[in-house]
Amino acid sequence: MNRRVIKTLAVTLAALLLGAAGWLMMRNRHGRPVKILASGEFHPVAHKGSGRAVIFQMAGQTRRLQLIGFKTGEGGDLQVCLVAAADCPENESVERAGFIALGPLRGAEGDQSFDVPIELDLHRYRAVTIWSRKYRVNFTTAPLKIPE
Repeated sequence: MNRRVIKTLAVTLAALLLGAAGWLMMRNRHGRPVKILASGEFHPVAHKGSGRAVIFQMAGQTRRLQLIGFKTGEGGDLQVCLVAAADCPENESVERAGFIALGPLRGAEGDQSFDVPIELDLHRYRAVTIWSRKYRVNFTTAPLKIPE
C-alpha cells in the first residue's frame, strides 16, 4: 500500500475510535440509552451543516441530545437550541416560533451531547438549531422525527 492509503486508513480508524470513546463516555456518565425519542439530519441554512441530531431517553429518567458526525461553519456565540417548529429554513422562523437553549456549541465539528429537560414537549419542540445569539443567525437546522 502507498503512504496516502495508509494515512487515510489511520485517520479513519482514529476517528472511529474517538467516536466510540465519546459514545462510551456519554453512556457511562448518563446511563445507558433506553430508546430514541426523536432524530433528524442537519441541513444548511446560513451555513453548511451536516450530521445527525438524536434525542435519547436515558436510564434514570434523563434525556440527552447527541450531535453525531456534526459539522457546521465557525461562528461567535453559537448555541444549541430546540425550536418550537417543524423546521427552520431561515432566521425569522427560529425567533417567531421560540426556542429553548440547551447550551453553547463546543465546536464547529464533532460529536457533542446536551441535557434535554425531561418536561420539554418533543411534539412541540421539533427541530434542533445551531443559533448565533450575537448575530441572530440560524447556522443549520435538523428537523426531528419521532419514531412510531
